[in-house]
Amino acid sequence: MRSVIRKQHLPMFLSGAFAAYVVSNAIFVFSWFCYVPLFLLLANAGKRQVFFSGLAFGLGISSVIFFWMLGAAKEFSGNHVTYSIFVTALSTVLFAFYWGGVIVVINRTLKGRFDNSFLKAALVASVFVLAESVLTFCFQQMPYYLFISGYGLLNNLYTIQFASFLGLPVLTFAVICVNYLLADAILSKRWNKLLLPVGIIVMLISGGLLIKSNIDNKILSGAPIKVAIVAENVPPQLRWDEHGGKILAQRLLSLNRQAAVWNPDIVLWSESSIPWTYREDDDLLGEILKEPYPAQTTQIIGMMGEYSKSEVYNSAYAISRDGRVIGKHDKTYLLSFIETPVFGLNMPFQDLDGYLIKNGEGTKPVSTPKGKAGIAICNEIINPEASILQVRNGAEFLLNLSNDAWFKDGAIIEVHFLYGRLSAVINRKDVALNSNNGLSGHVKANGEVLSKRKSKDMFVELATISPNNYDNSGNYHPFLVPILSLLFFLFSVCTRRISNSG
Repeated sequence: MRSVIRKQHLPMFLSGAFAAYVVSNAIFVFSWFCYVPLFLLLANAGKRQVFFSGLAFGLGISSVIFFWMLGAAKEFSGNHVTYSIFVTALSTVLFAFYWGGVIVVINRTLKGRFDNSFLKAALVASVFVLAESVLTFCFQQMPYYLFISGYGLLNNLYTIQFASFLGLPVLTFAVICVNYLLADAILSKRWNKLLLPVGIIVMLISGGLLIKSNIDNKILSGAPIKVAIVAENVPPQLRWDEHGGKILAQRLLSLNRQAAVWNPDIVLWSESSIPWTYREDDDLLGEILKEPYPAQTTQIIGMMGEYSKSEVYNSAYAISRDGRVIGKHDKTYLLSFIETPVFGLNMPFQDLDGYLIKNGEGTKPVSTPKGKAGIAICNEIINPEASILQVRNGAEFLLNLSNDAWFKDGAIIEVHFLYGRLSAVINRKDVALNSNNGLSGHVKANGEVLSKRKSKDMFVELATISPNNYDNSGNYHPFLVPILSLLFFLFSVCTRRISNSG
């Protein structure tokens, strides 16, 4: 018996690692069959094996998606090796148990349910949607723990269009349905069953094409806005001290000179590009403003905003050509354990020098001479509510300032950019993104990626964005698919109990 279990565990681990690589890197084509090995293995799993098989699958996923933590947590906390090992191990164990539970639920809900393959696929997809909804609810402020099976469909211009109505859950539902139906066709060796999953894929792509065509005709864009994306790409090891301060200042001023050549309407810097509290007489800021920009150029620059002696805001300042602050966005949705404590615990962040981050109330866009900018700092782009509220208050385009230096070697930077693309589609607004050591670029309101760039070197990228007044919030219903999934799941449970009692 033990040898049988061991034989099951290694394939489960490998299938988890494969699924994790595909999902975390959002590989569109492989997304349609990345869970097929899981479903094939589950079909042959004994009752006593299921939970441990789920653990093995979860460990496989964890080995891929948490690989970056060892190095990043060490650097992030100032070389606390023990802390990085503890965080990585805890994350791995918790995620393994999460998947163990999910696999058990899937296995039990399928027993004695429906003879129809599509209904079985819909039931499994419902379980995935519900599990990922719980994961999102618990870890919205810790996005490095989010693992959403529908990520790959964000990487296609047409399948992403459905998210403008139903959010990520509908993409997960579609992906899991297709994966299960493919596995079912393989197990039954009835190859005519392949027509259904292939038909679903064709329907999604063709339907997305129609949605995109429709929105292209609906959106009326205003005068184009030139945004200079100033990507500093500062290594996390290089700090603003006696050794690195001069290097960093020269780096920023060199980029500033390059940006001024483009005569931009907006200069978009990254999160905390000047990592200290804003002062009107700041010398470095004064040097930046000396460049001969056009009179209406606005600098959107990341700095700390003063709140009290021990607390600061993580802010984006909008500064006019003459040095006036014409607007400010204070980050509202803080990263748990990093920017805000959970149960009194916080990561020993090496760069805050004892300060705590205060959450702001960033529901209003920042007014610039060229239009109203909805601003999202770092993980705020992952929370749709953050940008939806600003769009309702008049935002005509979106700007995302981030710092992905700690995650630069992981797949998180790809997912981060995809959330920017998702935000563009949900809000039907152009999005310009500047992520230090991550992916920077420009996404159109219809989801089309016009630029996407990652580099170890600093650069300036010019994006020409199109503002608009279209409000999609009335069409966006992200809870509909989870609610329907819950109802279907409960229906299947009730029908089984009724049939058993009869």
